[in-house]
Amino acid sequence: MDESTFWWLFAGLAVAAELMTGTFYLLMLAVGLAGAALAARAIESIDDDEAQLLVRNVLFTQAASYAWAPPAGRLLAAAVSDQTHQPAVEAAFRAARDWVAANRETIVMIVAACVSC
Repeated sequence: MDESTFWWLFAGLAVAAELMTGTFYLLMLAVGLAGAALAARAIESIDDDEAQLLVRNVLFTQAASYAWAPPAGRLLAAAVSDQTHQPAVEAAFRAARDWVAANRETIVMIVAACVSC
């Protein structure tokens, strides 16, 4: 069974429950589930190569055409000027330290595999 079939089934169940109870909320839920079924069908029909081309042409082109540096610079200057970045930086380093400590064997295996290449 396709994934969209499950969404249609759930939408039908929500409509049936709405008809039995008379609540408007279940009807709206059924409409949302029907939308999910349509979206699932649309996603299933997209080829991976077409999706990559779409992302590359639309998103990356738009992102590359925007001047990100000025707003990013203003945001960074504001964060650094009053030291509000310190807790975020410290939390990031603590999380990285904890992850390295918890995954020491994995890191050693990856480095050993890269060294032997």
